[in-house]
Amino acid sequence: MRLRPFLIVGTGLAIGYVLGARAGRERYEQLRDAARRAWTAPRFVRVRTDSAAFVRENAPLVAERTAVVAKDVAAKTAVTAKDVAAKTAETAKDVAAKTAVTAKGVAAKTAEVAKDIADRTVEVAKEVADHTVETATDIADRGKAVVGRAAEAAAAARDGALETDPDDEA
Repeated sequence: MRLRPFLIVGTGLAIGYVLGARAGRERYEQLRDAARRAWTAPRFVRVRTDSAAFVRENAPLVAERTAVVAKDVAAKTAVTAKDVAAKTAETAKDVAAKTAVTAKGVAAKTAEVAKDIADRTVEVAKEVADHTVETATDIADRGKAVVGRAAEAAAAARDGALETDPDDEA
């Protein structure tokens, strides 16, 4: 059985050389004849026969072991797939729950900020109204003062016009 690897390598090298040889037909025929002699040589025939018998004897065992390993791999793959699916579902639930909590927090904060803005808007509107009233009162007071001065000036002008100057009468 130790001869088998050497025969396999030797056969491979011979085939490679034949396929790659550029020495011509004569060299090809020499190699072909050598390969035929090797193929029909008693040692090579015995190795081939022993190898074929070994394969026939062990093929059912290899097939059985392969089937067992395949079933084992399939079972392990199924278990792993179930575990991954369960972990994925659990992670998805966790993410959904965290997203819901975050959304509620954002909604609460948004409502709080909106209330603060509304309160500040009311305060600013009151300040603007108060300032508008003060300005209107100030303008009204100034208007009254201007009207009072205008009335005094008109009265003084009227009085001045009504007074007669004794020099002017003569």
